[in-house]
Amino acid sequence: MKRLCLLFWILSLTFSRAEPPNIIFVLADDLSWSDLGCYGNRVHDTPNLDRLAKEGMRFTQAYAPAPICSASRAAILTGKSPAQLNFEFVTKDSPKVPDLKQPLQPPPYTLNLPLKEVTMGDALGPAGYVTGFYGKWHVSQHYQGYLGWSPTHGPFQQGFAEGDGDFGSHPYGYRAHPELKTQAVEDGDFAKDSLIDASLEFLRRHRSERFFLYLSQYFVHDPIHSRSAVLLQKYR
Repeated sequence: MKRLCLLFWILSLTFSRAEPPNIIFVLADDLSWSDLGCYGNRVHDTPNLDRLAKEGMRFTQAYAPAPICSASRAAILTGKSPAQLNFEFVTKDSPKVPDLKQPLQPPPYTLNLPLKEVTMGDALGPAGYVTGFYGKWHVSQHYQGYLGWSPTHGPFQQGFAEGDGDFGSHPYGYRAHPELKTQAVEDGDFAKDSLIDASLEFLRRHRSERFFLYLSQYFVHDPIHSRSAVLLQKYR
């Protein structure tokens, strides 16, 4: 036991002297583990994610905190279970109780992640990290439109210094940017995506600092309308 304690003490000294790493956390909306080539999918081509898995680490016995959006996101941000947070469903505009026409009824909708909860941004900011949140928040009431960041319970109130809720090239953004609907994408190329551009700009601005980027994608959730003629032809 003494040798084991000594080993842990030596390891703690080693890690404490190491330079803390920069962190990029990417969250994809509604992406199943079985959708990726590195987990055996033979339909979808995911070469870049497959390469990350090959050169890094792959989890084979891990689970999402919840099978639904807001509850899972709140748990990831705080490290608490959805039950601890009273976050069992997605956020809505009012705290009504859904009528499921059955004896066992769910609790009222949780509208906002309480500000008292410590998020990854709250923890890493004081530790010397420049924190940025880009993309889908969805743990607060919608503000001025679907998925709009709350001015009282958004990322900027939960430890993130910079960020943008831009929809990027996702179909959610078609109303504001109809040109995305007809954007042509050829083989080997990607659709122009303002959310990715903003995230990359955050990395460029802070490349000489310690940074934490939380990139929360709107893809692959919701109807996906491909602008890539090559992909359409391939899967037909």
